[in-house]
Amino acid sequence: MKKLILCLFCWLTGYAATAQRVDWAIGINKWYTRKEGIDWLLAHYRPIYDFRPNEKVASIGAGQGIREVVFSLMADSLTIYLQDLDPYWLEPDRLTTVIQAIYKSAARDACSATFVPVRGKEKETKLPKQYFDKIIVENSLHEFTYQAEMVQQIRENLKPDGQLFVWEAIATKPNRKHTDCGKPMFTDDTLIKLLTDNGFRFVSKTVVDPRRGKDAVFIFFPAD
Repeated sequence: MKKLILCLFCWLTGYAATAQRVDWAIGINKWYTRKEGIDWLLAHYRPIYDFRPNEKVASIGAGQGIREVVFSLMADSLTIYLQDLDPYWLEPDRLTTVIQAIYKSAARDACSATFVPVRGKEKETKLPKQYFDKIIVENSLHEFTYQAEMVQQIRENLKPDGQLFVWEAIATKPNRKHTDCGKPMFTDDTLIKLLTDNGFRFVSKTVVDPRRGKDAVFIFFPAD
């Protein structure tokens, strides 16, 4: 898919014509298109990501882009690059449906964010260098075939004072695997080592929901 920019400064009309197509949302992602899911995401992630007006943000492994559209509610005039190896869900009609559904549920009439879908590669993000204020990698780093190479690429994509946020389900013991994909889980030590060996400095870890415990966001700065 060619890079396509969706600038959505318009009033969101025609929602009724597209609402029936929200059935593409899979599993818990569908919950995030509803008010209770939107409110939960914003309450838990706004203090961590702290997106500010006009920031340039990228999401690596964005999937359907549902969470990222919710995050665009945090601040005005964000530019959000949605990167994935398979951009099927980021095609214009599907992404527009996501945006309309979420903004309708949030009782927001207008979207000032700019969304840029990008097809990545296994060893390349295909994103501009030294461009982003913040990059998020949500529940996807463990699935990368070339983890070190991709982390190095992400380091090049960030501005010198940029921030990287890595959200992962963290294992408390070694050699644990994800129940959904069967791939190895990170521990605190293995995740931090991967990032610090490839151009980053560890800053902090925040457990998203203490009642669940294992989901955490790690914040990194580019190393000097």
